[in-house]
Amino acid sequence: MLTRLRPEFRSLPEAEVAEAVLRRCVHCGFCTATCPTYRLLGDENDGPRGRLYLMKAFLEGGPAGSDTVRHLDRCLTCRSCETTCPSGVEYHRVLERVRPQAAERLGLPWRERLARAAIGSLMPRPDRVTALLDLARHFDFLLPGRLRRRLPQVPRLPSWRDTSGHTTMLVLPGCVQQVTHPGTNRGLARLLARQGVGLRAIESPSCCGALNAHLDQDDAARHLMQSMIETWERACREQQSEVPVLAAASGCGLHLREYGEHFAGSSGWAERAAAFAAAVRDPAEVLEPERVQGLAAHSPFPRIVFHAPCTLQHGLRLDARVRELLTAAGFELLPVREPWRCCGSAGAWSLLHPELSERLLEARMAGFPLEAADAVVTANVGCQMHIATATALPVLHWIELLAEAADRRDASRNQSPETGSESR
Repeated sequence: MLTRLRPEFRSLPEAEVAEAVLRRCVHCGFCTATCPTYRLLGDENDGPRGRLYLMKAFLEGGPAGSDTVRHLDRCLTCRSCETTCPSGVEYHRVLERVRPQAAERLGLPWRERLARAAIGSLMPRPDRVTALLDLARHFDFLLPGRLRRRLPQVPRLPSWRDTSGHTTMLVLPGCVQQVTHPGTNRGLARLLARQGVGLRAIESPSCCGALNAHLDQDDAARHLMQSMIETWERACREQQSEVPVLAAASGCGLHLREYGEHFAGSSGWAERAAAFAAAVRDPAEVLEPERVQGLAAHSPFPRIVFHAPCTLQHGLRLDARVRELLTAAGFELLPVREPWRCCGSAGAWSLLHPELSERLLEARMAGFPLEAADAVVTANVGCQMHIATATALPVLHWIELLAEAADRRDASRNQSPETGSESR
C-alpha cells in the first residue's frame, strides 16, 4: 500500500515505521481466513486488510471517526494474520503505532476510558490483583455469571524462595500469574533444578508492561519496561555476566523479547533494551527433552488437548518446541481442529469486549476433543484462566504438567520396593 503521510505525521518515527510496513501489503486477503474477529463478524473492517486500509486513511488525513477507533480496538493483536501473510506484513507494528494516535485524536467513549484506566492501574500490581479478587469473591453474588465463572481460586502458598545451581537465571513472577497460578514458576524452578539451573525471582517490577502497552498506556508501559531493564542490568553486574531472563507466560515472554522494538530510536535506551531482549528465553528453549522422557507414565493426565496461545505460536513461534517436549515426555496430544484459533482471552481485551470474547471461546472449545482428554494444557495464564471457565477438565500450564509428573516420578523412585516406605 502506497501511503502519503499527512504533514503532522511526517516527523513521527512511529508513522515512518507504519508506512514502511504498509508498503508490503498487496491486498491479497489471505489474512482474513485466520482472523478471529473477521471470521466471527464478517466485516472487512474487522479483519487485518480492512484495518490496514483504515490506518492508511488515518495517516493520510482521510475520513476517520469513531468507527475507525472501534474497528482497531476490536483487534486482539493475536498475529495469526502475520503467520498467514505470504508477504511478511508485520501487522502488529502498524497497529501498535497507529491505534494510540487514532484513539488520542478521534477519542474513546468515556466508559471505555474509565475501564482502561481501572484495568491499567489494577492489573499490573499483584497486591491490587489479590485485593480485587478477595473482594470479588466476597460479593460474587453481585457479579454477572460470566465474571463469576472467571474468578480463580487464589492458592495460599509459602513465599517464593530462590533456588541455586551451577548457573543462575532470572524469572518473571508475572503480575497476575504469581497471584492466581504461583505453582507454574515453582514447577519451573523444580524442573530446572534437575538440570542444575537456579532461579532468582525478579522482585521489581512485577509486571513486564504488556498490559499497559496493550491498553495504549505508553507512559506507564515504558516506565515498567525501563525498570525491568535496570533490574536486569544490576543482576548482570552482580553475576559479572549476562543473565538469561525467563517468563513462563508466553504473553509476557513475547513482550519482553520485543523491548528492543518498543525503544527503537530512543536515545539512551535503544541499545540497553535490545541487549535485554536478547537475554530473554522461553522455558521451552531451556528445558532439555531428554530430561522429561517418560514423565507421562507418572501423570494422571496422559491424554491432553494442547492449546497453543497466540503469543506462543504466532509471536514467539515456539509451539512446535513445546509439542516436542510434551511428546518426548510421552503425552498423547489429541488432534485439535483449527489450531490457529484464538481462545478470546488476549489479556485485557476479554475484559473490554466480554461478549466477543465469549463467542471466540465457544468457537475455540468446539475444536477441542474434550471427551477423549484428561486435561487441557496451554502456555499462558490468561488463556489458562479463560479456558477454565468453559470446561470441567483440569486446565494446566505445560510446565505444571511436566513438573508434577517429575515430582511423582521422583517420589516413586524414593519408595522402597519392599516396604513401600521412603528409603533412607
